[in-house]
Amino acid sequence: MLDYAITESPYITPTGIELMTQNLTPEKAVFMFDCIALAHQYKDFTIVDKIEAELPWPALAVRKRIEVMKLPVSFTSTALYAFPAFTGVVGGYITILIDCLNKYEDKLVTLDDLINLYPNGWYTEESFSKYVDEHLKPKTFKWAEVY
Repeated sequence: MLDYAITESPYITPTGIELMTQNLTPEKAVFMFDCIALAHQYKDFTIVDKIEAELPWPALAVRKRIEVMKLPVSFTSTALYAFPAFTGVVGGYITILIDCLNKYEDKLVTLDDLINLYPNGWYTEESFSKYVDEHLKPKTFKWAEVY
């Protein structure tokens, strides 16, 4: 059996803030590979019925926030479906939305875009808390009001 150690790496967010990230757990990595396979199998479709039916409710909340706030970004179904590979908390889903607004404004965000956005994995718990408390809540950069 392979030992698994979470390693941390510094990362500059799309908003210019340096945070620490951690590798995906083995379970989340397997889920991500499944998402990649789905995305490539259905790469010509923005909406895939099976994926749409299985979107976690926080992903639906992200989609609703985009609609209600008329935000200039959208996501493929496979990108939304992959959000849990990065984070399991609703605030994390909204943070992904904010990061995508800052990096991919006026674009359709694909799974490949998400992977490129978080090449080292998701933020450590400490970094995520810092991001929210020091930057999102005080609204220190563009699109922070979405939080």
